[in-house]
Amino acid sequence: MKKTISTLIASLFMASILVPQVSTTASATETPNKRIVTYFPSWGIYQAGQKNVQVKDIAWDKVTHVNHGFFEINNSYQIQTTDSYADFENEGFPHAPQADWDKYPNTGYPKDAVFGHFGEYKYYKSKYPNVKLLISVGGWTRSDKFHEIAASPEKRKILANSMVDFMKKYNFVDGMDIDWEYPTVTRAPEDQYDRGCVGGPEDKQNFTLLLKDIRETFNANGMKDKLLTVAVSAGESKIRNTEPDKYAQYVDYIGVMTYDFAGSWDTTTGHLAGIYGNPNDADKSRAKFNMNDAMNIFVNDYKVPKDKLLGGTPLYSRGWGNVQAGPNGDGLFQKGDGTFKGNLGEGGQYSWFDLKNLEKAPGWTKYRDPIAKVPYLYNASTKQFLTYEDETSLQERINYINSNNYGGLIVWDASGDDFDGARTMHTILYNGLIKNNPLPPTPENKPQKALLTVDNSTNTGSFNLTINIPNNSLATSYKLYENNSVIKEGTINSNAFSDTLKITSKAVGNYTYRIDTINENGTTVGDNVVVTVKETPNINLPLAGVLSVDNQKNNGNYTVTLNIPAKSLATNYKLYENNTVVKEGTVTDLSFSFKYTVTSKAVGNYSYKLETINTNGQTVSNLLNVTVEKAPIPPTDSDWKVGTSYKIGDIVKYNGHTYKCTIANTALDGWTPEAVPALWQRIN
Repeated sequence: MKKTISTLIASLFMASILVPQVSTTASATETPNKRIVTYFPSWGIYQAGQKNVQVKDIAWDKVTHVNHGFFEINNSYQIQTTDSYADFENEGFPHAPQADWDKYPNTGYPKDAVFGHFGEYKYYKSKYPNVKLLISVGGWTRSDKFHEIAASPEKRKILANSMVDFMKKYNFVDGMDIDWEYPTVTRAPEDQYDRGCVGGPEDKQNFTLLLKDIRETFNANGMKDKLLTVAVSAGESKIRNTEPDKYAQYVDYIGVMTYDFAGSWDTTTGHLAGIYGNPNDADKSRAKFNMNDAMNIFVNDYKVPKDKLLGGTPLYSRGWGNVQAGPNGDGLFQKGDGTFKGNLGEGGQYSWFDLKNLEKAPGWTKYRDPIAKVPYLYNASTKQFLTYEDETSLQERINYINSNNYGGLIVWDASGDDFDGARTMHTILYNGLIKNNPLPPTPENKPQKALLTVDNSTNTGSFNLTINIPNNSLATSYKLYENNSVIKEGTINSNAFSDTLKITSKAVGNYTYRIDTINENGTTVGDNVVVTVKETPNINLPLAGVLSVDNQKNNGNYTVTLNIPAKSLATNYKLYENNTVVKEGTVTDLSFSFKYTVTSKAVGNYSYKLETINTNGQTVSNLLNVTVEKAPIPPTDSDWKVGTSYKIGDIVKYNGHTYKCTIANTALDGWTPEAVPALWQRIN
C-alpha cells in the first residue's frame, strides 16, 4: 500500500464540492478560543512535491489539532490504516524507539514501543500535550463503506467499537474525524486506487445515526473527553443532503471544506477558495460556492452554533490551461481546460511554497479580486491560470472568522507550508486566531480557575499534586482529572480550598492532570499539568535469571534450563508455564542452575518465564517460547537397510533421527539418509 498510496494525491485533492481533503478535531478541554486544525497527509513521505513531509515537519507550536489522513474501513467494518508500513512499521523516523537488548532481552523494545508516523505522534504528543491528535476516516478515495455501515445499527456499533479499541491501544490519540464524501452520493471509482462511493436518500438520516452511535459508544466506554468531528462539503446541495441541525449535538465541531469551489473540472476559471462570491463569475452553478455563503447556510438555515463551525484554508492551488486573457487581461472567469499540470498533479496543483516562487517567475502576473478577497496568477504567454491562498487572503479569512465568532480554520495540508523555513502560513494562523485573539474574560457568574501544581514533574512514580482554589471563587465543586479520567472530586464553599493528593507507584509514562471548578452556571477548565514518570533501577531487586531450551521446536519432549547468577540477591524463584507456576524453590548466594524436563507435551505453543524473588520484589527473566509440532508418523521399518527398495513416503529411523523417502530408490551401501539428503528428508 505504501507504494500505491502515493498515487492517490490527485484524487485526495478534489473539490470540497467534489472532493475530500479535510477532517476535523476539536478539544473539549483546550484553552485557546479558536482552533487551528492542520492535516497531515500520510502518503506525503513518498511525494517530492510535498517535500517528503514527515510528522516532525508539522508546526506543532502553531496548531491546536492535527488530523492524520487517512484511515479506511475494512470488510469487517473496522477502521484500519491505509499504509501500515508508514504508519506503524517504519523505523527510520527521527524519534523511533532504539533497541536495548540488555533491558529488553526478548525483543529489544518495551511493550509500548511504537514506530512509523504514530511513533512520531507519540513523541510530539509528549512535547505538546495540549495539541489534539485525531484520525480522519474516509476521504475522497476511502468512503466506500459508510453507506452500508450507516444503514445498520449492528455495523455502526462494530465501527464505533473499533475506534474505541484503537484509542485504548494508542491512548495518545484524542479522537476520530468522520470524512464521508458524501452522504447520498453515488460515485464510480476514478482510477484503480479510488474505491468510489455508494449513496442513497436514506443516508441523510443515517449519517446522523452514525454520529450518534459513535458518540454514545465513546461515552459508554469512559471516553467522554475523546473528540468526534466531521469534515463536510461546503456545497449547498451536499449540506442539505444531511441534517446539521441534528448531528451537530454529537460532534465537537464541524470542519466545513471551504475550498475546491472551482477547479479544472469546470470549463471556466474561478476562485479555489473565495471568501465572498463575485457576481461576475460566468459559471452561475457556482453562485454560492464561497466561504461566506456556505457558513451562513449552517448558521441561518440549520442554527448550528458558530463556535462549532470551522472554515477551511488551502495551502495548494488549482489551475487551467489554454486560458485566454479576456477583457481585463487577467484570465479570470474565462474558458480553460485541465491541461495545466503542477508539481502535485493535474489541474495546476502546486504547494503554497512553490507558488511563492511562481509569483516571481517570468511571465506570471499576480492579481487580487477585491470582491472575493483572494489572489490569482495569470501567464499571458503560456495561457495558464492559477487560483490559490496567499498571506493577505489568509489574514482576510482569519478576520472573517474572528469578526463572525466562528470556531477556527482547518488547513489542507501541513506539507504546503514552508516547513523547512518560517512556517509562514501556520504562523499567520497562530498569530491571528490565538496569540492576538485571547480568550474572552470569564463571566462573573462562572467559577474562577483553580491552580494545580506538582512538586516534581519528572520523577520515578511518586509525587504530590496540590490543589488551590481561591477565596470567593464561586465554585461549589471540583473535579481532578488524570488523562481525562476523574480521579478525585468534592464539594467546596466560598472559603479558600487547598488539598494535596499523594500519587505513588505510578508506571513509567506521561500523565496529564487538570482541575475543573464547577457551579450551576458552568465549568471553568483548569490548565494542564504534565508529569513524566521515568524508569530507574532498584539496586535492591534481585538479578534476572536466564531461561534456555535444548530444542525450541520439538515433538513434545524438551528440557528447559534455569540459570540464576551468583550473588543475584534472590532468595526464591518461580518458573511459569503460560503464567502458571510449574516449579519453585529457594536460591542461595551461589550461582544456581536447574533443568526442567518436559515429556509428551501436546501440540501447541508454550511460554516460560522465570521470576527471581527477594523481600524487595521480583525480577522477570527473558520470555522463552517453545513450539510443540505434530509428532512424526511412526516408521514402517525400524532401521534403514541396505538392499531394501523404498517408495516415496516411506519412513525410516537412522542414527537416532527419522527420515521420509522423497525419491523412490533401492538402498545401496554408503547411500545412507545422512549421506544422500536428495533421497531422504529428515523430519526429526
